[in-house]
Amino acid sequence: MYSWMLWFHIISMVSWFAVLFYLPRLFVYHVENGTNQGFIEVVEVMEMKIYKYIGVPAFWATLLSGIALIVMST
Repeated sequence: MYSWMLWFHIISMVSWFAVLFYLPRLFVYHVENGTNQGFIEVVEVMEMKIYKYIGVPAFWATLLSGIALIVMST
């Protein structure tokens, strides 16, 4: 059971860090293309979706699986 939890923790942490590295890039695209309203609308949707649907669940999965690993190892 411990190895499955460790696997889940690593996968969720990789997903969370992918969001942490990609989201600032979307913010840069947003600022660089300030005059292109159509592009900004698309980037805003991407920012919201990556944060809300990938980032937050990956954060909680990482946190809870990490706590579970600590409890299981003691």
